[in-house]
Parts: sequence; structure tokens; C-alpha cells
Amino acid sequence: MISYEEFKAKAPDALKAYDKAEFIGEVSLRGILAKFFICNVLTAWRASTVLTKEPHTIDWLDSLTEDDVLYDIGANIGIYSVYAAKVRGCRVFSFEPEASNYFVLNRNILINEIDDKCSSFSIAVSNKNSLGYLYMANMRIGDANHSAGLPVRFDLRDMKYRFKQGVSMMTLDNITKSYNLPLPTHLKVDVDGLEHLVIAGAIEAITDKTLKSILIELNTNLPDHLDIITKLKRNNFTYSEEQVNLATKKQGWNKGLAEFIFTREIPQECEKIIEGNS
Repeated sequence: MISYEEFKAKAPDALKAYDKAEFIGEVSLRGILAKFFICNVLTAWRASTVLTKEPHTIDWLDSLTEDDVLYDIGANIGIYSVYAAKVRGCRVFSFEPEASNYFVLNRNILINEIDDKCSSFSIAVSNKNSLGYLYMANMRIGDANHSAGLPVRFDLRDMKYRFKQGVSMMTLDNITKSYNLPLPTHLKVDVDGLEHLVIAGAIEAITDKTLKSILIELNTNLPDHLDIITKLKRNNFTYSEEQVNLATKKQGWNKGLAEFIFTREIPQECEKIIEGNS
């Protein structure tokens, strides 16, 4: 077995410098300089496309204020969590179960000095409280299309996974009650196909009037995702068909996927009460 000293002597310069090597990308977000930890091409792409990859998401985040609480479920490396905390100044709780993405998420929180605004949790938010597995199609840092609890793809078909990582799975309602977290005023859900399970475990959060809006990626080809629309409408959430049409992917592997932005509509009788008290 090679000793540490022998290894150190034989190691190439790049390997010797590994502990000191750190590439930080800087991006101007609405005139505010944000930093992102870059460790491969994919993380560089995510950092460079913050404002352009999902413009509807950015428009929605721009409506948040310092008084808001955002839950970012499926945060990946935290691109939108950083935007919400650093640019909009709101309180952010980020949930990301995949180990390497969670590491980079925390580095991004650290280098942006927003740990007083943004807290991250390595939890797979779902419809049950248990230990389980995160089924991963690949191991690239910054990648997505992993699936918590079920080995399925974004279209809910069987996944040929490369690795399964142990995870803690919890419902959103259990998280808020068990750990005394403030209820979200805004909810972002992007978990690559299992959004319906997240919603199934968030009934109390959805019915609570504290929640003002939800941005959720839905696959309009899936009945389980269409049911989400029905559930949210029952709780006085509405969405713009024009916004969804603009956001819907019209071709390619993700045809039919779209970011739906739901806002809670105040019933007319409640509006009258508010007006009467003003």
C-alpha cells in the first residue's frame, strides 16, 4: 500500500493543488453581484443562465418581498434560492436531497453570505415520513431528474437508475409542524415528476391562508399532474393560461412541461370584509 508521503510526492501538480483550487463564478443579478461555486460544466451553465433558463420563475421571484418566506423544494444547487435571498431579501428554506447538489447548495449559501436568510435541509419532501432511496440516473454534480421513493423518470415511466442514495423523506406539513418552521408565503416545487406527492403531503400548508402563491413544474401529459390543478383550484388558487402557454415546452424530450404560477384568489365575500374594515 502506498504511503501518504509517497502519494504526495508522486501526485501531479493539479492533484496537489486540489484543496486550494476553487472556482467562483460571479453573476450580476438585477445589479447585485451573486457568486456561485463552479465545479463542472453543468454548474457553470446553471450559474450563467439564472435569468434566462426560466424567465417566468424570475418574474415570479421578483414579486417577493423581504417579509416573505419561500420554500424551495427541489433546490438543486440553489440558483433560485440565492436569487430569492440575495436579490429579493426574503427568508428562504431550501430542500435538496441529492448529496453532491446539497454540498454545492451550501457552498453557494456560504460564499454569498446569506446563511442568515437561507437555510438548507437535505430532505426529500414527499407524501410520507420515512427513510427511503433517491434513485439517480447519473452522478453529475448539478444534474437533476432524480426520483425520491420511486425509480421513475420525469414522465413517471420506469427509470434505469445508476445509483440509489439513502434519504430522509418527509411531508411538508410534518416539516413545518415538527421543526416549528414559519409557514411559507410562497412555495416553489420542482422535483422532476413527483410533484403530486409533494402536494399530497402539503395539504395543511396549501389550505392555510398564509400561502399566497405556488410555482410548480407540471407535466401536462400526466393525469396525476392535472389533478394538482384541480386540488389547487379548490383552495382558491388560480393561474394565467397565457403564462402557462408561454412557459410550456412545445417540442423535445420535455414537451408538455411548464412552470405553472398559482396565486391565491381572495373570495369576493372576504374582499368585502376587508374593505369594510379599512
